[in-house]
Amino acid sequence: MYMPFFKSLFTLIPVFTGVYTDFSTSWHFNISGMILITVAMNVFLPVILTLLNQMFFKITACCDRDGDCTGKKMITKTMTRYQFLKIHVGPEFPYELRYSSVILIYLILCSYY
Repeated sequence: MYMPFFKSLFTLIPVFTGVYTDFSTSWHFNISGMILITVAMNVFLPVILTLLNQMFFKITACCDRDGDCTGKKMITKTMTRYQFLKIHVGPEFPYELRYSSVILIYLILCSYY
């Protein structure tokens, strides 16, 4: 009864009109590499960006202490406590974004493999 509507909808929006009708050897050969690259980027890119962000804050704190990167001296160029904490504490850790990316990777891997 509703089939003609869905067929016309699929011709307007080409979602399920690909070459592959089911998971096969040729599908895995052609498509799974792209999925693995996407998953690898979703796994490693947030870690790399977090490490670069931490390096940026360590370098900023080192420059605030006139190049003393050992942290033993309490020399600072800041005038207020707010400026000091802004340089030395860093941003909050976004748990909700990390958790959602872990769930996304898990669902992608469970869906295709």
